[in-house]
Amino acid sequence: MDDDLDAVVLAAAGLTRIDRLDAATELLDLGFWPSAPGQGALAVEIRSDETDRNLLAALRKLDHAPTRLTVTAEREVLAKLEAGCSAPIGATAVVDAEMLLVSATVYRPDGSEYRTASHAAVLDGSAQDRLDEALALGGRVAAELLENGAADLADLATTVAEAPADGDHSAGPGLATPAAAQPADDDSTAAPRTTGTD
Repeated sequence: MDDDLDAVVLAAAGLTRIDRLDAATELLDLGFWPSAPGQGALAVEIRSDETDRNLLAALRKLDHAPTRLTVTAEREVLAKLEAGCSAPIGATAVVDAEMLLVSATVYRPDGSEYRTASHAAVLDGSAQDRLDEALALGGRVAAELLENGAADLADLATTVAEAPADGDHSAGPGLATPAAAQPADDDSTAAPRTTGTD
């Protein structure tokens, strides 16, 4: 920040950690500048053959259902668009009063044009029902983006694949189903999202 720069965009959480938030001249709202899918979410991974029940139980207690749902929905948008981490896509999901809201934007790389889609759904039922709803909601957002020409703006898939029929409910690589819906040998846990991190 002390270099001779015309502008720089930094994470507010990082500036806060080093006690330099006062150096920020403007804080960008997610409505104007949506984050990449999964931003700010932390995860704990262990070996899939781990058998220590006490360790598994302790990690399961860390699982934060709202974070898992929002990250699942955001990553499903990315997965259905078949876009990589460098694609110009922002996706934000929030849980508010048992309602899951998902909004995503695809940009032309030069920023001259964009497409946005938003959908919401009421969350009820079991942990697996809620996860299924998050996946479906992310899929609907991606489908609308593609219908509205998002693939013409960025290097994206041109069709949305059907939801898996084999019971695989992962939302893209590396994201497992919620601990509450997993068998006792679950090996992943989602920790709460920390707003503003990168």
